[in-house]
Amino acid sequence: MLLLKKWASVRASLRASVWDSIRDSLEDSPGPSVRDSLGDSIWDSIWDSLGDSIWGSIWDSLEASLRASLRASVWAYYGSFFKGIEKWKDIKHKKGVYPFQSVVDLWYKGLVPSFDGEIWRLHTGKNAKVIWQGTIDDIK
Repeated sequence: MLLLKKWASVRASLRASVWDSIRDSLEDSPGPSVRDSLGDSIWDSIWDSLGDSIWGSIWDSLEASLRASLRASVWAYYGSFFKGIEKWKDIKHKKGVYPFQSVVDLWYKGLVPSFDGEIWRLHTGKNAKVIWQGTIDDIK
């Protein structure tokens, strides 16, 4: 739960334009052909495994906010593959430390966060079952 709290804090401190900076940082990284093919492969895998279940179970009620939330965590996860980036543009963090590691750790645990502007949720499994929901203040 502390990972979700940290991710919420990081996400709240970022503007929408920061996600453009993440993409820009990745575009500036070496190995564009590897990056492009890896990116397509990762996105296809994520979409195949999460897309249908998320869309089917919660998309209708949370469409815009879930899409933004999922996009943010996908880009953060994607960015974790580029270890050579010491400084992420427009983001305050310690040099060489990946500022979005909390959401990556959630993904490694099989959890995908979503936020509808008021309530946070943690989803898991093929059908994106909600295993926790509440506000960040609910996390002790």
